Amino acid sequence: MDSPLALGGVWHRDGGGVLDPVALAYGLRRAVLALGVRICERSPVGRLGSEGGRSVETSWDAVRDVDPEMLILMPCGFHLEDGLEQWARTPRPASWTGLTAVRDSRVFCVDGSAYFSRPGPRVIDGVELLAELFDPEGSAGSAPFGSWVRVD
Repeated sequence: MDSPLALGGVWHRDGGGVLDPVALAYGLRRAVLALGVRICERSPVGRLGSEGGRSVETSWDAVRDVDPEMLILMPCGFHLEDGLEQWARTPRPASWTGLTAVRDSRVFCVDGSAYFSRPGPRVIDGVELLAELFDPEGSAGSAPFGSWVRVD
């Protein structure tokens, strides 16, 4: 494995426990597959980055070409309020209103700093947040309160 290692821990009221991130990832995969979620590992979204690689800058044209069903804005290092402020100042391209995610009102801003920017127990909250966005009926209320907002 050529990625940096990070130890994530989970505290329980009755004691402590250590979380194995790899086991968590495989366990989450099994759980979502059991729920009927289709994992598209070789989907066109790969055009927006590379598997296992660092985040990359992309273009609105690339987003348009992929035409995502959902967009989740999670600016690294930004809490929700700051992310919303940055998004409000971001100019949208002419193709914005033609995106499936925009037409279907499935564009969300999340608290990237709290739930996605660093390893640790709050990563579990981030998984629950994503579950609520991906399956609002089946996972309603699983995300931490105030952790995401629907945006236009």
